[in-house]
Amino acid sequence: MPVSRSEDRVNSSPMSSPRILDTVLRAALEVTGGLDAWVAVTDDHGLAIRAVVGESTTGLAGLRLDGSTGSTANTSATGQPMAIRVRSDNIVDQRIVDRLGRRPGSILSVPCEDGDLAVGALEVVDSHTGAFSIDDVEVVTQLGAIVAAALAEDGHQPRSPSDGRDPRIEVLAGQLDRLHAVDPSEFDRIARAVEILLSR
Repeated sequence: MPVSRSEDRVNSSPMSSPRILDTVLRAALEVTGGLDAWVAVTDDHGLAIRAVVGESTTGLAGLRLDGSTGSTANTSATGQPMAIRVRSDNIVDQRIVDRLGRRPGSILSVPCEDGDLAVGALEVVDSHTGAFSIDDVEVVTQLGAIVAAALAEDGHQPRSPSDGRDPRIEVLAGQLDRLHAVDPSEFDRIARAVEILLSR
C-alpha cells in the first residue's frame, strides 16, 4: 500500500532518532507494499518495540517481547534476515499477534546491525502480493543499517550477554522447549541427532 511522504518532509536541521525511525518504517512500507512495520531493539531486559508504522500497530509501541521466540528474537540473535510466508504459530511473537489482532501471513525481518552486533530488528508484515521478494530483503536490509546508525547516534548500546554466550543459544533453547511440549517424539529424534554430532 503506498504511504504518503508528505509527513516526512523535514527542514535542513538534523532529524531526531524517533523521526528517523518513523521515516525509515514508512519507506519500508512503501517499497515493499507491506501493511505494518516496526523496529524492535535489544536491551538488558530483552527486546522492546521502539517505533511502529502501519494500519494496525496501535498498542505495539513500547511492547516488550519474548527474547527467545519468534522472528524478531531470531533475527536479533542471529543477525540473519528472513522473508517467509507464515505457516507456523511460533513464527511471530504471540504478543505482537495479540496487539495486531491477526496473525501476519508474511513477514520480512532484517537485523539492525551496529558493527558485528545486532541492536535489534526491523520487521515488515503482510505484503500486498502475499510474499516478500529478494529485492525487498535487500532494500529493507539497507534500511535496517540506517536504523542501527540512528540508534547508535541516540546512544543506544546493544545488549552484550554477561556470560559471553552466543545469543543464538537462547533462541535455540526456546525453540527446543516448544518442540518438546508439542511433539516429544520429534524432540527425541533431534536430541539424538545433536548427541551424535557432539560426540564426534
